[in-house]
Amino acid sequence: MYKIALTGPIGAGKGYICGLIGNICIERGINFQSIDTDKVVHELYRTDKRLMTDLAEAFGNDVVASDGTIDREKLMTLVMNDSEKLILLNSIVHARVIEECVAWLDVQRQNGTDIALVEIPLLAESGASYLFDSVVAVSAEREVRLKRAIERGLPPWKVELVMSRQLNDDGYTALSDYVIRNGEGDDLALQLSALLHKIIEIPGAAIE
Repeated sequence: MYKIALTGPIGAGKGYICGLIGNICIERGINFQSIDTDKVVHELYRTDKRLMTDLAEAFGNDVVASDGTIDREKLMTLVMNDSEKLILLNSIVHARVIEECVAWLDVQRQNGTDIALVEIPLLAESGASYLFDSVVAVSAEREVRLKRAIERGLPPWKVELVMSRQLNDDGYTALSDYVIRNGEGDDLALQLSALLHKIIEIPGAAIE
């Protein structure tokens, strides 16, 4: 099984690229599976009792809502302008996300998956690169990313805040084995076909 981490900044189009890769794999008869760590985090905030306990101990019981889930807005308010608290939050959450990724990858291996892809925006921050055979970064011009994120319904101030805390394009490129340019006018079909061709030819990739 070949394990890919798909990373990149907000608005780069990671989910869209993941879908295109999946479609190409289906066309080529490659068993492809993917998981989005943003969705994993949302589910952990909603259901993971251990995470809730850890966050309550770190930030106070006020971050737990009346329904027993984590009040994400209150939690974000606490860490928004406090870098030390943000680092603490990320260390707690990243540890759980890595555990979930390891478990998911084990299941995919047992199921005979050829390519297992994990969308993980905070790959560098989580320190999870060691889990993967290749890291693929998705990039686009800042103005394009800003427009996309706002069109998804995020307020401009929030998009700007997220961008200010993320790596720039050079940062993502430096930690990646492959880069997919997803700006205006970029040929995605050509780039993705070339990417899969390279992966399929890697010895031990276990893809026929």
